[in-house]
Amino acid sequence: MNDACPAPPRPQEASKHLALLLVDDSPHVLRDATSFLRKLGVTVVGSFEDAITALAEVRALAPDVALVDLRMHGLPGLEAIPRLREMMPDLGIVAMSLTPGYRRAAMAAGADEFVDKASFDTELLPAIHRAADAAARRHQNLPPTPGRAEAIPCS
Repeated sequence: MNDACPAPPRPQEASKHLALLLVDDSPHVLRDATSFLRKLGVTVVGSFEDAITALAEVRALAPDVALVDLRMHGLPGLEAIPRLREMMPDLGIVAMSLTPGYRRAAMAAGADEFVDKASFDTELLPAIHRAADAAARRHQNLPPTPGRAEAIPCS
């Protein structure tokens, strides 16, 4: 590591600066995900059981990352993601589902990352960080970088 480069923050330290919006039509998932994320140091700025309400509130909440379920009643996540992307181009978006086969559709809809709900405990935090990094790179008009934010060399 270059002496001029600061050591990358530990995941929990980096997470303390992230504001996250949760959208899932299951109150149980919202409760459990909020609890899990808070233990990891992520600030949950809003949680919604429907995408319509989330879309109405997202600008006021100003999250860094949105975690969006793909299969919801009303407006499904696959339709909400492009709207979120249009409203807030620099928002990091993580799509989630119990169906891993939705990964390609989620990415085509505009998600930065996809997480299988069965893998939350190991995949969620890294996916949130990668989505936040992708959003930051879009904001700075930089090309996408594969991998985790910690892997980006400092300049």
